[in-house]
Amino acid sequence: MNSCIKHFILCLAVLPSVLLAQQNSRRISFTGTSHGLYISFSDVAIPKSGFRLFRIEDKKEPELIASFITAASSNEFQYRMTRYAGLFPGYALPSARMADTLWKVWNKPDSAGLFVQMAVPIIQLSLGLSVLDTTAHLGNTYRYQLAVQGESQEMTSEPIRYEEDHPVFSPISTLLADPGERQVHIEWATTSDNAAPLFEVYRKVAGSTLPFSRLTTPVGIRNSIDGDSVIYLMTDTTSHFGIRYDYYLQSKDLIGNTGNCSDTVSVQSGGRRNLETAFNINTQAVNQGIRIYWDPLSKTKSAQNILVMRSELYDDGYTLVATVPTTDSDFVDNAIRAGKSYYYQLLVQGESNISRASPRVSGIYHGAVRLLPPQNLSASSKGNLVRLEWSYTDSLNVSGFYLYRSFTSYDKPQLVSGLIPLKPGIQMYTDTNRVAELTHAHYMVAAVSTTQSLGPPSDEVSVLVGLADSSSRVATPSGMRFLWLSDTVVSITWRDLQRSEYQVAGYHVYKKAQKNDSLVLLTNLVDQAMNEYVDTIPPGKSRWYSVKAFNLQGKESAFGPILQIDAPLNKPLPPSLFTVAKDHLSVLLSWNQSENIVSYQVYRSDGNHAPRLIGKVKPSENELSGYEDANLAKGNYYYYVTSINNKGIESDFSKEISVSQP
Repeated sequence: MNSCIKHFILCLAVLPSVLLAQQNSRRISFTGTSHGLYISFSDVAIPKSGFRLFRIEDKKEPELIASFITAASSNEFQYRMTRYAGLFPGYALPSARMADTLWKVWNKPDSAGLFVQMAVPIIQLSLGLSVLDTTAHLGNTYRYQLAVQGESQEMTSEPIRYEEDHPVFSPISTLLADPGERQVHIEWATTSDNAAPLFEVYRKVAGSTLPFSRLTTPVGIRNSIDGDSVIYLMTDTTSHFGIRYDYYLQSKDLIGNTGNCSDTVSVQSGGRRNLETAFNINTQAVNQGIRIYWDPLSKTKSAQNILVMRSELYDDGYTLVATVPTTDSDFVDNAIRAGKSYYYQLLVQGESNISRASPRVSGIYHGAVRLLPPQNLSASSKGNLVRLEWSYTDSLNVSGFYLYRSFTSYDKPQLVSGLIPLKPGIQMYTDTNRVAELTHAHYMVAAVSTTQSLGPPSDEVSVLVGLADSSSRVATPSGMRFLWLSDTVVSITWRDLQRSEYQVAGYHVYKKAQKNDSLVLLTNLVDQAMNEYVDTIPPGKSRWYSVKAFNLQGKESAFGPILQIDAPLNKPLPPSLFTVAKDHLSVLLSWNQSENIVSYQVYRSDGNHAPRLIGKVKPSENELSGYEDANLAKGNYYYYVTSINNKGIESDFSKEISVSQP
């Protein structure tokens, strides 16, 4: 309500039955409020004559609480209203012009009675039609005595107990709860025969533990079209879209006493209209599934998830297959059957609403396609660029190729190209990624199917990058592997280029004993006509090998992959039947001897530190060997024994023997 005159007019137009019900045949009526006891008069002659009002409590002398003389002008009437406006929130003062109009109505004998019916407190108090006893105490009982000027007889009321009144109005129900685009709009309805003349709206964030707070946003009241209902209107201009709020309406009478409330209504600001619909949906067959992708959603608080729906029919039967974050823009559906068509649509989920469904799209996955590896891969370098060629005979279901590269045979090959389209005849590709000069690069190629299935890779080829022109170079050996023939003898083989490259006459084998050393041509090597080399590696040692091919003119190829071979270290067995005997000063250890053992080593630990060597023992002529650990202090001890063979290799620890020395 913006002004008290609006209340006045509203009561005349909307709530006549309510206000007429407030008339009382008695000259004095009482209403308990939070500000005091509100005492009103139903006879306009009382304030026009002037009066004095006394309060009587028990056997005490009457106490004067009000002495009224009617206002002399509209200015004085407006001034009196300013004194009471602060006691009744929601009422604003009328303008001087409107106060003058009300003053003229009051001074007309045939219209002054309207102010009795229209119980607007700041107007009634200013005209003397009511008195607010702010010194009364809740729970106390009083009588009031009214003395009107010009009347000889005083009027005394019945005993009145001061208690706050809470009027009961007709039940209030929710008529409309509109989330709006950015502002929530709610309408409540009640029957017009007992409708609340005033109301307040309270709000809180749904689900929070904070209390409800009163809104100061625009509100209003109107009659229904049929006139049998009163409708309360509220537009929440302070709501934030995407957030859910709880609202309820608190009814009030014209004096400000609170009545019954409406039920709580929960509304998400913005609602469905603020949930963006997914747009530009597409599908793509990928490895092991169908990929659904769409334009990224704009950032909004109202959207929480994206629901991916799927059906085998276009028209209905859509079920949820995935819930993805709103930051995602694609999803791969792997739970499908190859060769079958599926239909997809997306829904954007809010806190309690769901967006409109996206357009439906279809997708099909043909299944994994078995591909062959590319053949006859060769590489040549010119400057820092590498040119690769290969052949592929079966082009059915092949979309293209991926190129992989590494710089050592131990590194995992990395993808260095996009999809290389399949072309008729020999396949060619130039690796334009810059490589340092005189660097060995290793390449392999794999085919990709039309359903994004990746086939097996080709054999690996190596090329020395940085030469001016390597187009006439001899093919490089590849496919190196080894096989142990005994504990120390190993067979090294590689792909035989003599079967496919007519210019290859033989091979040179290179070896190095340390990882950081340079490869050295084996001095005792006769040119190999076969693709195998047998060598001996001491136990526990490592060797590195590589092979070059050469042609009839003696020109060598680039190094093939470097192959690392680690010879296993065969340790002797630890001593068995490890036993202990002790007295109060020493511990005697004994164990069985083994063949080819040149010495034994004894270790001891106190449990808090790692075992340390305390003695060495040579084998004895007996079957048992022993060691005495003397002058031991009190405590717990743990013993271990190892064997050392004639090659100087030490075994693992024997089983643990624990001793507690008193």
